[in-house]
Amino acid sequence: SVAAALEARAKAAPAEASPDPAMMLYAARVARGDARGAAAAALIRARTRERDAMRAAKEADAATGSKRELAATRVLTARLEAHCGALLVVVNALRLCAPGERSVALSDEDGEGFDDDKKETDAAGGKAAKRRRVPGRGRATLADLLREYALAATRLELLVAGADVASLGFAEERALPTAAADGGEASSDDARAAVVPGLVAACCAHGLFTAATTLATHWTEGEALTNLATVIAATLAARAALAQIAAGGSGARPTSL
Repeated sequence: SVAAALEARAKAAPAEASPDPAMMLYAARVARGDARGAAAAALIRARTRERDAMRAAKEADAATGSKRELAATRVLTARLEAHCGALLVVVNALRLCAPGERSVALSDEDGEGFDDDKKETDAAGGKAAKRRRVPGRGRATLADLLREYALAATRLELLVAGADVASLGFAEERALPTAAADGGEASSDDARAAVVPGLVAACCAHGLFTAATTLATHWTEGEALTNLATVIAATLAARAALAQIAAGGSGARPTSL
């Protein structure tokens, strides 16, 4: 079908493809009133933009010399902006869905939501049956995508605020060792979560307290969230005290004898 052909082209298309087959598929599904299908098409584009941003981050990490570093940082800023925009399209499409429908099936390269148990066999013919999709597995929910957006948007804000590329945690995310308990590789969420404390600290250092709070609340909970909230609050209090001192409004004023 035309939709299947467009989807195949979208998954293989580079980020700079014009016209973008993923957005053509997105527009066709929006016209049909298929918000969930439109979100799935937009997610293909978001994943392409994400890979583009990761490549740009790797090049920026390796850049040497002020001119090359500046050029690489500009490219990374543009790629992160494109990634954030692509994620917002997915998020907005999912928000148009019914509450129980706000999730998108992941593509093969993201890890399809198939049952990992042994294949069932047909009692009559003895043939292996197709693997069954498991509800709730292999899907990206609205909450998942909002977490991704919070991370990408925080990195973009830090770059715009003048932070070094090294402080964005891309290198740490790429270098995360395989440490899953079952012997498999650590998930991409594990890699992303590992860099969140460093990003929160970088946000505090650059005065981006809203971004720090948003990132912390999307990616952590319990004691980890409490610890990050303490860091944010302490930094805010220290900045406020310093500002008050600079303005001459704190402490007891000397009195004449």
